[in-house]
Amino acid sequence: MKNYTNRIVALLLILCLAVAVFPALPTDLEANAAEVTLNYHSKTFWFTDTAGTHDGTVISGGNLTLASGVTSGTFVSNTINIGTFKYMVASWNAKTNGGKININVQFELSGGSWSGWYSWGTWSSTRGVSGSSDLDGTHATMGIDTLRVKSSYTTTGNIKFRVKLTKTNGTPVVSNVTIATPQMAKQSTVGSYPSYHLNNVPMRSQTASENGSIGGVICSPTTTAMAVEYMGTYASSLSTAYDMYDNVWGRYGNWSFAAAYAGEKGYTAYIDFYDVAMAKYALSQGVVLGCSTMLTASGHIVLLTGYDEANDQFI
Repeated sequence: MKNYTNRIVALLLILCLAVAVFPALPTDLEANAAEVTLNYHSKTFWFTDTAGTHDGTVISGGNLTLASGVTSGTFVSNTINIGTFKYMVASWNAKTNGGKININVQFELSGGSWSGWYSWGTWSSTRGVSGSSDLDGTHATMGIDTLRVKSSYTTTGNIKFRVKLTKTNGTPVVSNVTIATPQMAKQSTVGSYPSYHLNNVPMRSQTASENGSIGGVICSPTTTAMAVEYMGTYASSLSTAYDMYDNVWGRYGNWSFAAAYAGEKGYTAYIDFYDVAMAKYALSQGVVLGCSTMLTASGHIVLLTGYDEANDQFI
């Protein structure tokens, strides 16, 4: 899975693979599950109410962090049922403070055995450190930001997630982990929404001169930077691209890293699979959505800011 084509879900056909970024949330990453109300085919697990086993980690202020005096630690959740699935994307919100985090998932197979651990790589706010995982395992393949179960296996829906924390320049603090699968039962009901809505997002072009030679390949960072600016925190598209860069994949379009970047800025952001109605409802609630589309042959990331029912259009 080394190109966009294999990772695209067409917006106007079935589902929008979206990074939802939420306004008016605490910037200290205070965990509050009530703030996240628009999970659709995803579940967000806040450490205020997620049980598991700690090895060098503790819950402090509702967040997962390292115990005093240690430089690395691991948290493993208890078994969670998300419904049987074929593929999955994980995302998280953290303040790494120059440290590192690594998110892993294992799943139960029909018959009762468990897979090995599949990693979403290493994330850090320090440039040059973040990198995805690319693994062809026994039961699944892990490519960039998506775990795909091999066709010869079926899942029970039971999973565990593991968070590894490493202190380097500072101590990482994690507020939540989100698991999304398009097969997951809907977690929210689409509410009513008006026929037209537009969130006031400052426009940008990824190919603006200040972005130089990489302008043509930074649609995801530009989308993320616009979303974060809409929330109230300005960052240039170029600096966002460097902060989101996947040093293993060698590209800027890692979806999990997009959500993680917004989390570093103090916002709640996660990956979900939205249909058209849910996308419109979320937009009407003031949320903006970074969405994976087939607007170009190789795929293109855009920021959905509104919609116009009369003309059957997203904006």
